[in-house]
Amino acid sequence: MTSGEFDVVSAGWGPDYADPMTFADLYASWNENNRGRWKNERYDALIRRAQGTTDPRTRMDAMAAAERILLDDVAILPTSEGGAVYTRSPRLSGVVRHMVGTDPDYTRARFERGEAR
Repeated sequence: MTSGEFDVVSAGWGPDYADPMTFADLYASWNENNRGRWKNERYDALIRRAQGTTDPRTRMDAMAAAERILLDDVAILPTSEGGAVYTRSPRLSGVVRHMVGTDPDYTRARFERGEAR
């Protein structure tokens, strides 16, 4: 996969920061994680536009247009999306949920003594 010598490859990516750009710039021509070496100048320009502004509307519009190019060109074939379901005791407190990174975070988790409610 790293060499780019394949017809089809299965791979996954997990976000490393809480912004859609963590996925969007993966397929920019300059990104080393673009293993298929796919290139589209319009896509690259849209990603640069999104990277070059802090205006939320401009960023999201650019990334949405870029995503449409990515899917129309069939540069990727999204096949699944992970998910998880958690249950917890009402006696448990201090659990922090994160969109990105370690989830759930039990660093400050504590159980109250006594019966479950």
